[in-house]
Amino acid sequence: MILKTEWVIEAFDRILSTRSVLHREGVLLYSELYQIWDKETYPISIYPQLLELMNKFELAYELPDESSYLVPELLPKTAPNGFEWDEKNDLCLYYCYDFLPLGTITRFIVRMNQYIEIKESGLPLCWREGAVLKLKNSRALVEMKPDGKQIEIRIKGNNKKELLGAICDQLDQINSSIKKINGRKQIPCNCSENCPERYYYEDLLKAEMNNIETIQCYNSFKNISISLLLDGYKRREERLREYYEISKELTQDFGFMKTKQKIDLNVNVNVNLEVYLPQIQSDFDKLKKEIEYLNPKLESDLNKIQDSLDEISTNHATEKLIKPLNKLNRFLDKLNDPDSDYNEAMKGTQKGIEYAQKLGRTYNKFAQWLAMPTVPELFLGK
Repeated sequence: MILKTEWVIEAFDRILSTRSVLHREGVLLYSELYQIWDKETYPISIYPQLLELMNKFELAYELPDESSYLVPELLPKTAPNGFEWDEKNDLCLYYCYDFLPLGTITRFIVRMNQYIEIKESGLPLCWREGAVLKLKNSRALVEMKPDGKQIEIRIKGNNKKELLGAICDQLDQINSSIKKINGRKQIPCNCSENCPERYYYEDLLKAEMNNIETIQCYNSFKNISISLLLDGYKRREERLREYYEISKELTQDFGFMKTKQKIDLNVNVNVNLEVYLPQIQSDFDKLKKEIEYLNPKLESDLNKIQDSLDEISTNHATEKLIKPLNKLNRFLDKLNDPDSDYNEAMKGTQKGIEYAQKLGRTYNKFAQWLAMPTVPELFLGK
């Protein structure tokens, strides 16, 4: 617990204004801390805690030699002399901002330090506005562009999507931690090798979920397949989940806009069907087998529910989903009823209880979009 924040800020400022660290290209030696911090104000015993705080605030991280730290704010502004990047066959993504706060890349460097490529000198290959990362058989360049309003990501190798996912996850977290920042992802057009056209990722995602198949490139005027364009970045299953989360946030933020909800409802239901229907069917099948083993007399009723779930199609209109899901909801209610045969059978199996809770959680995720009754959280073990 820090009672005087000025005390900590002053400690950090002394590091950031130390010329020896700047001349050493951001490398802070543990052995020079006693020269930077006076012992009366900053006793040697608290050095580890102060350095840990610098890491927590994404100002520095410990290097592998365990006797020095890298302070990204004191790195050179530009890439090392002789550094080159072959831009052929790259997977590219851009984060575009109205205003890009200083420190975004340096915070990213601290967060991703375990993936940063190491130079022959043994130091990480990064600078104040960029970094080169490696994961398995892939390599990425993440760099702030000269206009100061975008971050360019270039990836090559056999695990491009995995590395891109790790990079975007950290940049998204950094963006969400800064108030009033608007960072949107853009994907370059694939109609030709050097096409300058770009598309906003979320717009493409929304178009795909609304069954729009193509988008026109305003440079070549060709029609570009949206799904093929997105396939290079994420699998369709992952995109469905992502769209579900984005739509959920929009509905919560703009719940008063009934028109918006109505437009997105069928799209959201279809997304939920593709993402959660196989999971509901699989969870129910496991639970059904467990209950039948404990009480074979319940097999007939369980078969009716399973047949009803199996008949659901991703092409079904919303109203056709209500009946089978109502059957599932009544079944889950009986599991929670102490006087029902289902509840009695479930008392004999911890595995069955876990299956039931998992099924209930998946059902709730879908039911909320249809304004259907949800399973009580107490039943779900929450």
